[in-house]
Amino acid sequence: MEDDQEASTSAVNISRFDVSKHLDKEEVIADYINAALEEGDSDLLMVAIVDVAKARAGDDSVAIGMDRCQSYQSPCSR
Repeated sequence: MEDDQEASTSAVNISRFDVSKHLDKEEVIADYINAALEEGDSDLLMVAIVDVAKARAGDDSVAIGMDRCQSYQSPCSR
């Protein structure tokens, strides 16, 4: 029973998965965009495009505008 108590009180560190860190080759990027296109979901495609832009920029600066656009539930007008 002590093992059960230890397991329930121990903290688990989980980090957020950032796909943009894995989009490091043109073939991988093409596969990722094609998979988003196959889903037929324009919101998913927009997220995939932002992920690619983040991967190419190397930081999160691209995502800031995306978050604002998503909060309004409408396409970003730039």
